[in-house]
Amino acid sequence: PDFANNGTFFVWYTTTTTTTAGGGPHDRLARFRVTSGNPNTGDLASEVPLISQRDEASNHNGGQIRFGPDGYLYLSLGDEGASDDAYQNSQRIDRDFFSGILRLDVDQRAGSLAPQPHPSVHAGTYRIPPDNPFVGATQFNGSTVTPAAVRTEFWAVGLRNPWRMAFDPATGQLWCGDVGQGAREEIDKIVLGG
Repeated sequence: PDFANNGTFFVWYTTTTTTTAGGGPHDRLARFRVTSGNPNTGDLASEVPLISQRDEASNHNGGQIRFGPDGYLYLSLGDEGASDDAYQNSQRIDRDFFSGILRLDVDQRAGSLAPQPHPSVHAGTYRIPPDNPFVGATQFNGSTVTPAAVRTEFWAVGLRNPWRMAFDPATGQLWCGDVGQGAREEIDKIVLGG
């Protein structure tokens, strides 16, 4: 949101890397800056990865970034691929960053929380808004979860491949286009903790 002053922008992409747990394809959220003297060119050397997550499949990598009316970064992520939720990511908040929408404090405001340790997280690059819905969770979908394993970055879960999203300018409501399986696609109204 402060691009005109700080020249910072964010990219979600798939790469091959060995910098996190396991080699092979990784989905990455990274921060870049523009080159000095040209605000229309990104400086590749300025890359700072925030999340680099191993991905077993080449499809359903999700991926749209939006800044919400609250100034936080929202990122949509697919379910890791295949069909019928083959990797069983769609109803999990205590494993990896798949099948949902994250909400991150990339400005690291006072009062925000450190993310839980995870091999995909690049420490010190973002924080968690304290009102994210799964902060302090001990239960999810009727099952006990270990609070230290909860991915507090999640804003909503249960999506297949949320590839487009937008905030309604009149209401601030988040809407998302999600890939269906077989006959239908979805348009979802995204709600806190949904």
